[in-house]
Amino acid sequence: MMGTANFLTAAIEAASKPSLFILSDCEERYLLSSPMVGMSLLVGTCIAYCVINGAVVYFTPTVSHFGELERQACFVAAVMQLAAIMLELFTRQRLSKKTAWTQKAVFLVKLLSTLTNLALYQFPTPMVVDPVSLRPNSMLRWAEWTVLAFTMTFVVESIDSTSLYTPLTTATSQSVSTICGLFLPYCAPGFWWHFNCWLSFILYFYIFWRLYVKELQLRDYRRQLPSRSYALRKAELGLGLLRQCVCTWSIFVTIWTVDLLVRRFCGFKPETDWAFICDCVVDVIAKMLYSSVIQEKSDAEPILFGQERMQVIDDRMQVVWNDVSDVLIVSQAHNDATLLSFASPSIRSLLGAKHSEEWVVGVVHPRVHRCASATQLSLPCSSGSSSSSQLSMRAAECTHLPCTTLEEVVCYAWEHERFTCSLPSTRSDSDWRVCEVSGSCSEQGCVVVMRDITDRIKRQEAEREVLSQDVARQKDEEANSFTRHEVKNSVLAAITHCDRICEVHREAVHDGAIIDPAYEKSFSTMLKNMRSGLQQTLESVLSHAMAREVIHGLYVVSCEPVRIDEALQISQTAEAESRFPVRRSPPELPVVDIDPRLLLHIYRNAVSNACRYGKKGGLVTTEIDFKDDTLTLRVINLPGAGHEKLMAMRDASVVFNKGTRFHYDDVPAATARTSTGDGAWIMRKCAECMRGTCSIDFTPTRTVFELKCPATARLDESLLEDAHLGQEVWGFGVDDCEFQRFVLNNLFASVGVREEQIYISGEEASDLEYLADNLICFMRKLPPDAVVLAIIDENLDLPQPCQATVSGSYAVKLARERMPEDLERRLLAFVRSANDSANDQQLYAQRAHGFLRKEHGKATHASILRACACRFGTQCLRRAEAVAEQQSADVEQAEEHVVAMTELDKVMATLETWQSMSWNEVWRKLHRMKGIVTSAPVGGAVCNHMICEIESLRCLDALPSNFSLIWANLKALHETYKRLSIETAIDIVSPDKTPVKLCYSDDEATYEREDLTEEEDVTDEETTEEEKKTQ
Repeated sequence: MMGTANFLTAAIEAASKPSLFILSDCEERYLLSSPMVGMSLLVGTCIAYCVINGAVVYFTPTVSHFGELERQACFVAAVMQLAAIMLELFTRQRLSKKTAWTQKAVFLVKLLSTLTNLALYQFPTPMVVDPVSLRPNSMLRWAEWTVLAFTMTFVVESIDSTSLYTPLTTATSQSVSTICGLFLPYCAPGFWWHFNCWLSFILYFYIFWRLYVKELQLRDYRRQLPSRSYALRKAELGLGLLRQCVCTWSIFVTIWTVDLLVRRFCGFKPETDWAFICDCVVDVIAKMLYSSVIQEKSDAEPILFGQERMQVIDDRMQVVWNDVSDVLIVSQAHNDATLLSFASPSIRSLLGAKHSEEWVVGVVHPRVHRCASATQLSLPCSSGSSSSSQLSMRAAECTHLPCTTLEEVVCYAWEHERFTCSLPSTRSDSDWRVCEVSGSCSEQGCVVVMRDITDRIKRQEAEREVLSQDVARQKDEEANSFTRHEVKNSVLAAITHCDRICEVHREAVHDGAIIDPAYEKSFSTMLKNMRSGLQQTLESVLSHAMAREVIHGLYVVSCEPVRIDEALQISQTAEAESRFPVRRSPPELPVVDIDPRLLLHIYRNAVSNACRYGKKGGLVTTEIDFKDDTLTLRVINLPGAGHEKLMAMRDASVVFNKGTRFHYDDVPAATARTSTGDGAWIMRKCAECMRGTCSIDFTPTRTVFELKCPATARLDESLLEDAHLGQEVWGFGVDDCEFQRFVLNNLFASVGVREEQIYISGEEASDLEYLADNLICFMRKLPPDAVVLAIIDENLDLPQPCQATVSGSYAVKLARERMPEDLERRLLAFVRSANDSANDQQLYAQRAHGFLRKEHGKATHASILRACACRFGTQCLRRAEAVAEQQSADVEQAEEHVVAMTELDKVMATLETWQSMSWNEVWRKLHRMKGIVTSAPVGGAVCNHMICEIESLRCLDALPSNFSLIWANLKALHETYKRLSIETAIDIVSPDKTPVKLCYSDDEATYEREDLTEEEDVTDEETTEEEKKTQ
């Protein structure tokens, strides 16, 4: 704020004294701003003019008069130049001291040129005919050119130069070039004449080199300097003047050259020296017009630059003045007794549109000298507002002056640099605005900046309120910590002692130590009531601690699976049912994920309010609805006292505001003293923690409190124990591998799908290519109440000779998109794959309902049953029937071992010719092998080793060079796997070591149990020897 005031003060000073602001730091850097350089140039020019003219007159005895026409030309030139000098002396006003030496130098050039023309007109002057060009030369004219060429070139180069070297070098080159021209008439024809002539031309062309250098320098300036830079402006001016200088000198050279050629080679010798007349004309142009251009532009450039800077400052002032949010006031002394003050348009925020227009235009008001000090000040306050006094006291950190009008604020700002004050607001008569005022004064006036800090003070008050809330929260945390540890432990210890007393009492009654039945009954009742009271105390203490945490936003919601009835602790006694009936929908409420403490707190408060403010002794009905993972809880009571006032409210949601009470006259005094009216507000905060809402509706016949919150239904895991799928579940499995189809059939059977309701496909190419259509057709053929459990392999390779692979998850996605909504609700589709990375599982979840790994066991069965219960409801589950024969299950498991071994042999046989296969075909076979091994029920480390070998080849694009070694390793692992599978199958079928006969070949594998004859029996030694050979 002080920076804004200082900026405006500087702008006012610049407006009142622009020369001080504009040229203070611009022209001082340049050469002709130095008095020593300017004086040296003027004195040197005068001395050189006199010396050279005297030398010419002295060493040139030949004098003569010009012809009449030449004399008239000199006279006209002298008169014009003299008129220009008189005009400059009597009419020109000096604009700046910094450019005074440039003006003096130009004036001296005009004066010396005028004197030369007068001398040529009035007196006979030295004349010399050039022996080579045969051209008559006026030596006084050459003497003038020699001196003034230096002066004018020096002035032009000094316009944008800060060093002496460049202007001195350029001016000397032009002056010496002119001296060489002066010496030409004195030189005899031959070497010296030509030497002087060429030297003169060479030195003359130096000015063109300087013009080229200046153009390059200007390009650099335009790239490096800002567009409003004064150095750039001076460089542009210097380049323009140098161009004019080059043109002027070139005219003289051209006239001299043309005259020489005409006289020398054409023999043209007129009586009238037209070349001299042309020299006079050009001399007038060069000395009067060109020198005036130099003077005018050197004077105008700083002024134009200053005007641009003033325009920039004015634009900035306009932006600050019109757009600043603070109120700006510029006050100037109108006379000793009054002030003229102007305010920015933002004054409307303080005075309003009606009273602010006069301040925007300008107000003349009396100037009153205020000498109040901080110790003598009294803070203003309004009788109609207590908030003004409070705001003033808050602003008293700075010096607060008794200003109640804007005129007083301006008068105080002339004498105080910074203070605060209170002004009445236009918003209401009882509202005051506290303003912070800073003033910056100078000789031209005073700039006042007013900032409304009322909102800042209110924000500070809010911060203090937040701080006090933090302190209260910290205290509540300490109290809650004490409650949860000390009070809770003490109450729990008392409950434990009470239970121990009950136990001792029962033992005494059992042992016959207590004979009086009345005493036994009364003592038991007393202990029961004591324990009930302690339990209620514990729950109240914990509920109060939880409520404080909810209020301060510290409570962490902890959802857990609970039954809704148990969470609400609904009493089942007949007395409770008569006064507090409960209606449930559905009748059997499920287990849900919810925070029971929050739900119980809301329900207890709702029932408590219904009993307190409803009809005395009236019914309080509880309705519990659960549908689509949403819990709706309603507490309904009959109208009580003051119900008409509650119905008259437009917005019943105000009940849930903090500190809201509507029954001051209807409740007992004790209750009124202890109630803060925050109960409904805390209920709403608890509902928000549960991501729910609560509402209340007052009707003529009842009051309904309603809570809605999300509650995800949880499956009771105990239902999955010994459970199978019901008769309405059908199985649909697809796999391209025969062994995997066998595994799928066993998997469906293990979860309870009937054999006649299992459909397995994948052997034909059409089963895979039209998988989506087959699934839709299969479901449409089923009864309306049937549901389908589909398990589909992810990578489905078409049979040979096809090389394509069908994505099972994509086929499921297509089928779900084509199905009607009612048909899709009857489908539960799993994708089964050995590829179980996080990205793969995410893709399967997007396309299907779930994912199953190739491994199967109890976890897989439980996952299928759990998904079916969540998808179709628990009615799709049934208790598993006792298995008639455990041996049949063992036989199926043994068959699974043998089938896996057979399928693996087939894949290994096709890979024997891997040298003639492409890498894609080899990889497909290896991937099939991995799927079989992954689903194998035995193998352990051997299977894992085979899987790792295959996975190491996943990212390759071609057959690796060491594949022969990898293939040999896989074959060895395969042989080990075959041995383990045979041994495991025998152990499963004959756990009691009963001899069995196992028939196995590459094409088929079977087994049968039979008793061995004595001839086929072998001794232990022979068996041991045979096992060694096998190993």
